[in-house]
Amino acid sequence: MVWNIFFLSPDEFRSRIANDEFLEYEEVYQDRFYGTLKAQVEKQLAAGQNVVFDVDVVGGCNIKKFYGERALSVFIQPPSVEELRKRLVGRGTDTPEVIESRIAKAEYELSFAPKFDAVIVNDDLETAKACCFEGDNSILEPMKQTRRRSLSPGANKFLLVLNIVLFLGAIVLAVLNIDLKEYIPAVAMFIVMLISGINIYGCWKRLKGQL
Repeated sequence: MVWNIFFLSPDEFRSRIANDEFLEYEEVYQDRFYGTLKAQVEKQLAAGQNVVFDVDVVGGCNIKKFYGERALSVFIQPPSVEELRKRLVGRGTDTPEVIESRIAKAEYELSFAPKFDAVIVNDDLETAKACCFEGDNSILEPMKQTRRRSLSPGANKFLLVLNIVLFLGAIVLAVLNIDLKEYIPAVAMFIVMLISGINIYGCWKRLKGQL
């Protein structure tokens, strides 16, 4: 596994936020930002690499929204809030105030679980790992199926151009049929325009996530 970490000044980070260069970002403390650059992710995807994100729930939802079916979002959940409290106390590294703050944040984040593609309960580590990676029932299997079904950027471009041509041709034919008072063929052309318009939007959305 390769970690890619880039250090930016606060001003440069803000500039990139303004340019919409991040998939997700957060200002953890004043002038201390963390984020995921779109360009770096696309570079790794183009190289055939699988990109794994370890982000908060809001960042995870933003990444899923951007990539759609190309991304698999996984929520790692404690068995219960009380078990989480027990684990934090058992570590002996945090003050009671910090522990309560983390518990409050965890309770908030648990409300996001339904927004994720899969939820893994981290009760037993080996069981959780098996749910992720082993067998046909692993959480990765739907992602493999989606990848097999996904169209390449070249195919999406071809379909986009084809549907634009159909859309423009249907406009011309609809106008001609209206002039000739042939209303049934004109309605048919409007239906073609509607279908090709929907296809254009779908191709554009897929290309936006691929380019």
